[in-house]
Amino acid sequence: MAAANTKQQSYTTSEKLKIIQFAEQHGNHSAQREFGIAESNIRLWRRSKENLEKRPRLQRANRGRKGAWPRLEQDLMAWITEKRNNGLAILPTMVRLKAMELSKHPQYDIAAGEFKASKDWCQRFMKRNGLSLRQKTTLAQRLRRDYEEKIVQFHQFVLRHRRAHNYPLYLVANMDESPIQFDMPSNRTVSTIGEKTVTI
Repeated sequence: MAAANTKQQSYTTSEKLKIIQFAEQHGNHSAQREFGIAESNIRLWRRSKENLEKRPRLQRANRGRKGAWPRLEQDLMAWITEKRNNGLAILPTMVRLKAMELSKHPQYDIAAGEFKASKDWCQRFMKRNGLSLRQKTTLAQRLRRDYEEKIVQFHQFVLRHRRAHNYPLYLVANMDESPIQFDMPSNRTVSTIGEKTVTI
């Protein structure tokens, strides 16, 4: 199959893994020529190989209605896969914000105001790409060993800046609420079918 096929087609997991194996041996460009698939798709599949290996071999993606912005969705899926492979929790709100950020790039040729990244769009996007919102089964959040030291450092930081800029005391407030670290993980995340969501 020499020429790239522009007709949108769905592939089983088994077919994708076969194409990935060919690309790993001969390169993405050769795989594009051999199978008539866009090189961007091959790159995406290769990045998602670990998740693909967990799926049923006859499962197909993109069932039902196709997305109106396939290139954007491909790059968005690549972003989600990268973040999940790094162990980061991804919420639908984050998916929508990233989609809006991508939609502003001229390469997608999306007119201003045309793409809304609504909740309904996000649900359809997740369904098209085999994503779901899962609860982590185990969450063992531990305080950092230098937790108390960090509190002292922050206290000193506030005092230094108050002296340096002569802030009046009424501008300094003590929030009597439960402390939450900036890196505290969420107990829910967008994940692919079969992906483990246990955090230790």
